[in-house]
Amino acid sequence: MKRRVLIDIETTALTPQRGEIIRLYACDLNDPSLTFDQLVKPKRPLSTLVQQITEITNEMLRDAPSIEAVMPEFLDFLDGSIVVSNNSTFELGFLKMAIEAMDLQCFQKTSRSICLSEV
Repeated sequence: MKRRVLIDIETTALTPQRGEIIRLYACDLNDPSLTFDQLVKPKRPLSTLVQQITEITNEMLRDAPSIEAVMPEFLDFLDGSIVVSNNSTFELGFLKMAIEAMDLQCFQKTSRSICLSEV
């Protein structure tokens, strides 16, 4: 059976043009003991509203790695999987913008090897 991975992304805004990824989470649905869970340090401090909605604080992000450091590992975790999401348009938009901003050449390979499914 093809590997299925549930993803969840926490962000600082509702659109990738205005916000940043602050948490990348993935859980292998075939083997829930395999997870990826990483906080990501944004370029700007979180607003009080974002901290209330996400339950992620500026203190929690102080020593977190950058998106540039985390994204390659996240994509490796997803590689070849069917990716399942509650809101695939939202999450794929943020992932695509982050990948393009980093000019990662892996995006075409990754987009071919990852099927996105919404639940």
